[in-house]
Amino acid sequence: MKNLPKPKFHTTIEIVCDFYEIEPHLLFERTRAQPIAQARQIVMFIMYELGGMRRAELAVRFSRDWSAIQQSIQKMSRELNFNSHLRRDIIKLAEKATLAALKENKEPV
Repeated sequence: MKNLPKPKFHTTIEIVCDFYEIEPHLLFERTRAQPIAQARQIVMFIMYELGGMRRAELAVRFSRDWSAIQQSIQKMSRELNFNSHLRRDIIKLAEKATLAALKENKEPV
């Protein structure tokens, strides 16, 4: 099986924000409002697990410290084990982000 391309950061943000119906700039604010914080954590998780981004790079992009990124990724990992709705949403969002990266990388025939 051919390796799939890694999701792109900005595309993943657009996909997640569209899904949760929030403005992308809100992910970069310091707010802890639930839908915004969850969307931010999902982007971090997808980009870490599938996008190959290091925690340090995510920390810079989100203006957070490394430990906050680590905590967010661990929280998503734990919640995937018992929250089937969140698991379904993350799978759907990760698939969309990967398909978008595939389309971006596809060369014209």
